[in-house]
Amino acid sequence: MINHGRATYQQFCFNCHGDTVVSGGVLPDLRYSPFNLNREAWKSVVLGGALSSNGMVSFKQILEESDAEAIRAYVIKRAHDKLAEENM
Repeated sequence: MINHGRATYQQFCFNCHGDTVVSGGVLPDLRYSPFNLNREAWKSVVLGGALSSNGMVSFKQILEESDAEAIRAYVIKRAHDKLAEENM
């Protein structure tokens, strides 16, 4: 699932949110997003367009729910990677 999430993230998300989920500072760094803690909240943003007024478009026409969940799993993994780096 994480490998699918990585590939899907790199295809659809990295242009705005940064390569390997490391933001360049302009747009939110998803590793710190509260939305990745809740499956339904994540889905409401990625597929439902809940943050469209902030410029985050809905990917409902492109991604399946399983794709969105795989991206979320990858983002969570990258957040854990960051935490592990900080605790070394």
